[in-house]
Amino acid sequence: MGFINENRIRIKLNLKRQYKLMQISDCHVVKSHDDLSVKSELNWLGMKQYFANVHREKYDSTVHSISSISCLNKLIDYCNQESHDLVMLSGDIIDYYSLENYQTLCESLAKFKDKYLFVCGNHENPSNKYKDISILKNPSVQLVDLGEIFVVGVDNSERCFKQDQLDFLMKLSDVKKPIILCMHYPIITEYNQKFFKENYNDYYYIDYKDCDETTEKFIKFICDNDDVKTIFCGHCHGMSGTYFTNEKRLYVCSSGLIGAINEIIIE
Repeated sequence: MGFINENRIRIKLNLKRQYKLMQISDCHVVKSHDDLSVKSELNWLGMKQYFANVHREKYDSTVHSISSISCLNKLIDYCNQESHDLVMLSGDIIDYYSLENYQTLCESLAKFKDKYLFVCGNHENPSNKYKDISILKNPSVQLVDLGEIFVVGVDNSERCFKQDQLDFLMKLSDVKKPIILCMHYPIITEYNQKFFKENYNDYYYIDYKDCDETTEKFIKFICDNDDVKTIFCGHCHGMSGTYFTNEKRLYVCSSGLIGAINEIIIE
């Protein structure tokens, strides 16, 4: 068994050409240099096996019991084997902010051969510390225009959405081009609430019935807007694909600590 656990996703939008995206999430990288980083590294060595067992995912101690930095490097090497239109990093790539961890993150991102989009997870909060690696220096909402499709990164690391993010999406939808969303926390709606509530507790998602007014408006907009096609998330440390509405899908990428990666074909 190899380190990489790849999940292939195909999205049909009747485009003129095929687009290839990769998604990586939840690597919880620490640069070991003090007691906190050593404690964090040891914690995730045990937790990644726990999550793999809970979600019945592939785990082999002989290949997956390696450092968090080694896990991320293997994922980057795998992405670099082929050319892709975009690599999406959906949060918790490092375990907490420190100068050492942030420098390690920047060094890792610089290794990607292809364009990347980085969104913050709860372990990277506050997101304003990551402005320099965000598109247009704005971690709140980021845009990658791939020609026929938009990929939008949305920071929901505080378990909510903000008015500027809703305004951005509303204005972007005037262009009438397919939109792919990337964020950290998944969202539950009436279509997927049974799955999420049976498999996770409320720490792992944003609930459309239990949120502030702006977050509720944001969720309603992406449910109702035909241009928003698919949502990609992380955080849960378990791979899943559910319906966000009766036509739109929401995909959760599992942890990079067990080599999880989504390869997404959009055509």
